[in-house]
Amino acid sequence: MQTWTRKAARQLRRNDIVLVGAGHLRVVTAVEPDPEPGFVNLRLGTAWYRYPAGQLVVVDGARR
Repeated sequence: MQTWTRKAARQLRRNDIVLVGAGHLRVVTAVEPDPEPGFVNLRLGTAWYRYPAGQLVVVDGARR
């Protein structure tokens, strides 16, 4: 059974599984601070995204 939780973008770690869009899953492959305070850069799969550090993201709650 899949358990989903919400985490702030700044709390994500490599290999977390994130639910994005209409049921699409992405794996966090890198997390880096953004030069502008209050933001974080996330690589989900092969694409980079910039998120506000406090934005809640839906994450697979079962750590592997």
